[in-house]
Amino acid sequence: PLVQQGLANGDPDIDAVYRLTRKRSGNKIDLTFDTEAPGVTLPPGILAPFNAQNTLFHYDSFWGLMLSVTTTFRVTDIWRSYWMQRILWDIGGTLSFQIPSVYQDRNEHNYFYDFVEEFRLYNNTAGLTKFLIEWDAPRGDIYVRMQAVADELYQRGYWLKGDADLMKAWIDDLKAIGYVPPRIVPRADAFSNLFGKKVEYIPRSLPTTFADTRSV
Repeated sequence: PLVQQGLANGDPDIDAVYRLTRKRSGNKIDLTFDTEAPGVTLPPGILAPFNAQNTLFHYDSFWGLMLSVTTTFRVTDIWRSYWMQRILWDIGGTLSFQIPSVYQDRNEHNYFYDFVEEFRLYNNTAGLTKFLIEWDAPRGDIYVRMQAVADELYQRGYWLKGDADLMKAWIDDLKAIGYVPPRIVPRADAFSNLFGKKVEYIPRSLPTTFADTRSV
């Protein structure tokens, strides 16, 4: 996979609604994920959010490092993950989720302020992902497609013109430093060997302080 999101033990990056409704005041969230769980790779046509923390980008995915500046801090990396995945499909790339490799001791946050900053995630992400899944990419190389999706997101109101302009500047920078972008490949050829042998995974019960839950 060209993008690999590692999980985080401890107090990972979860949304404000979870924290406001599931975390009791004074309780510390301390999650533990199973280190024996197999990684999960998503096939084309399936979108899942990943953030900018504990994420490995291979060379052929460096083009997707741009973060929007006209959306809020709590939105920018999540919406980046969606448009980037859509273009990954066009180069035969995939996203995977892997076992935890870090422990996060989270700094203090104002959860209500986080909720306000995440508001568009809750209201607009369904429309964004529907558009991306159905998007008919224009002919051309990856740079043409990056600019096209940036312009579409501006025209549809997901971000402002500044981000469409930023995409052009980002593409110009990639060209200036000699970055060699991946080629566009037919999807049927790219993913013909994606699925390997079947793996059965039975989750283990692990000691975890899971926010405001009870054992049953």
